[in-house]
Amino acid sequence: MLAGKAGSAGDDTAIETVFDAFTEHRQPSTDALSRLSLQNYVEMRSLTAKQWFVYKKKLEKALNYYAPSVWRPIYSMVAFSR
Repeated sequence: MLAGKAGSAGDDTAIETVFDAFTEHRQPSTDALSRLSLQNYVEMRSLTAKQWFVYKKKLEKALNYYAPSVWRPIYSMVAFSR
């Protein structure tokens, strides 16, 4: 997909063109990951000790258990799991 944007093999700007296209293609994903990471940091820093936060997480877990096609917690969408 991105390789088609490069010029001929001897073109000095071919690699730069490919990297520019790759950056343009990936930027929305990296921005979203950055926002989710910041949101997770704020939660871990400030909210985990609050009782309402614990109830919210329990509610999210129950909703996901009973209606997984309707509700999925953000953490389970971005966390690494096998």
